[in-house]
Amino acid sequence: MFLIVSCERLETESQVSNVNFTPCQQSELRSSSEVSSQVDVGFTTEGVKLKYNRFEVQCDFTTVKVTHTFANGVLNITQQGDGDARCLCYTDVSYTISGISQNQVNVIFINGVQVYCHNVTDSEKLCLYLNSENVDKIIPVVNEYLAKIKSDLPDEQKIQMLAEWLKSSSCVIDATILCVSCIETLPAQSEISFSFRDGKATKEVILDILMTNPLKASICSIEEKEQTNFDQDVIISADEYKNAPNDPKMKILSMEIEGDYLKIIFNSGGCSGNTWVVKLIGWGNYDKSNPPQTTLRLSLDNKEMCEALIHKEVTFNLEPLKEYFRHHGTNKLYLNISGKGILYEY
Repeated sequence: MFLIVSCERLETESQVSNVNFTPCQQSELRSSSEVSSQVDVGFTTEGVKLKYNRFEVQCDFTTVKVTHTFANGVLNITQQGDGDARCLCYTDVSYTISGISQNQVNVIFINGVQVYCHNVTDSEKLCLYLNSENVDKIIPVVNEYLAKIKSDLPDEQKIQMLAEWLKSSSCVIDATILCVSCIETLPAQSEISFSFRDGKATKEVILDILMTNPLKASICSIEEKEQTNFDQDVIISADEYKNAPNDPKMKILSMEIEGDYLKIIFNSGGCSGNTWVVKLIGWGNYDKSNPPQTTLRLSLDNKEMCEALIHKEVTFNLEPLKEYFRHHGTNKLYLNISGKGILYEY
């Protein structure tokens, strides 16, 4: 549940302007071989300027329509020429999309093909596509990672490395190996699933992994997982406690426990909060005070560049804490969470 207290954003609405195109060049039949194209991307004070050389259109085209969407650093552009003729020709198209600066753009697609990518890691690129509803675009990213794995490693180890890489991405909730070389194709295929948060929903992606050298991934299915009454489990990991992202602007406003569920309301600066990745991480320590205490941290991965004050409510399942400390013989824990405290009784 989101409550936007202040909705002023730093970025302005982006618009397409100055669309220019040349007349038909090299008219050819549809059966002819492909002609290579080139896209030039530049950034100015006006916005992002693009020139698409040798864009394919029908011979009787009269205009090129350009539309776009821009969300979470991903700019999706659609170019479409009109006309119904069976022959093809090529045109050079140029235009400007205003209101978008270079530090806001991570990836640009034109008609589904990537034409620009800022210097981001494979893991960050994976999250960009997942968070901008471009799930089908993750396959080249996954295959780039698979191509880097040493070829002489056992297949089981390669699949395990893929699962660990997926889990290391900030936007991925969990990743599970379903089977190794269980699909009897030639070559055989393995399956791995991972889940991620898409707005308020949680989605599960199942990947088929062709056991070639290098391994190659494809999407088997994408499904929305059944919702529960909590957002995620508390994580107990000293390593994640130390290394998980921290947003210094994040402030916990209130905490409430009902049964085994902890509800936290907090705020921070951002655009909408839709891309935030929130985790509750426990150090795993146990102080024998009365009542016993343990330390946790609310981790917020916030890459949004706006300064609106966004409030968010998130609920965590505390049962992993109960299971982790059950051998201490206690039925209560005082939780120190990012400078705030609350008593958990079970």
